[in-house]
Amino acid sequence: MTTRHLIRFVVNFTIGSLMIVTAAEPCNAKAPEPAAAGTKLRLMGGRPVVDDVYLNGQGPFRFLIDTGAASNQFDAALARKLGLEASFQLELATAGGTTFVKGGRVGEVRLGAAKASNQEFLFTTLDGVHALSSSIQGVLGEEFLAKFDYLLDFRNRRVEFAAEGGTAQGGAGTRAAFRMIEGLPAIQTSEGELAVDSGTDTTVLCRAGQGAAAQIRTASGFAEVATGSVRVRIGEREVRPAQTAFAPRAALAADGLLPASLFRSVFFSNSGHYLVLE
Repeated sequence: MTTRHLIRFVVNFTIGSLMIVTAAEPCNAKAPEPAAAGTKLRLMGGRPVVDDVYLNGQGPFRFLIDTGAASNQFDAALARKLGLEASFQLELATAGGTTFVKGGRVGEVRLGAAKASNQEFLFTTLDGVHALSSSIQGVLGEEFLAKFDYLLDFRNRRVEFAAEGGTAQGGAGTRAAFRMIEGLPAIQTSEGELAVDSGTDTTVLCRAGQGAAAQIRTASGFAEVATGSVRVRIGEREVRPAQTAFAPRAALAADGLLPASLFRSVFFSNSGHYLVLE
C-alpha cells in the first residue's frame, strides 16, 4: 500500500549541500540539570550523533538524533542485517518533488535509558546523512524521541533521557511551549512557528527572500533557495543565525526551521509540551 507523506526539511537540509554555520547570542541562563549521566554525543557538522543505538537487541549502531525528522530511518544494508522486510511504502513530498520509500517496523529500539517498542523506520539511502559521515547507519526521529523527556547538551556533548516511565526537569533557560506540526516540535517566534531541528545547521524560513541563491539537496533531488540574514526573537531573547535560507512552504507545514545547535543545550519536555533553550 502506498500513502502520501510530507517529508521534513531535516531530510532536505541535514543532507543538503547548503551547510551554513550558525551562531547564537549567548545568554546567562543555567543549563537544565541532568537526570542521569546520559550518553555521549559526537557532533558532526554540528549535528548530534550517538554510537549506542540497539535495534531488536542488536548493535550498537551509530545514529543521528534528528528532532526535525518525524520518522526514524536507516539504510537498506542495515535492514538486511536485521532481517527486516518492507511492510509499507510512502510517497514523500519535498521541495525538490516527490519520491517513494519503503518502510517497516522494529520491535524494540534502545538508546541509554530510553527504550521504545514497535518503531516505524523508513528504508532510505541516507545519501545526505552520509555527507556528514559514511559511518552513520540511521536516524532517530520524533517517532522515537517524542516518547521521552530529554536533554540535548551540545556544550557537554551528552544526551540525557529521563528514566523509563519518568519525567525530567528543565532548568532556568528560555522556556517555550511547543506544539507538534506534522510530527515536529514547533515554537512561536518573531518569524512564526519554527520547528526546532537538530538535523540542520541552517535556519530556514518558508517565505520569499532577496539574498543570494543557493542549492539544497532533498530526498528527491535538488531545489533552489535564497539566502539572507535575520534575527529571531523567542520570548525576550534573540538568536542571530549567521545566515538563513528562504525556501518554499510546500515541504514544511511550519513557518520554518530553527537549528537546535544555535543553543548550548535544548531540553525537550514531551510530557509538558515545552522546551528550555540555553
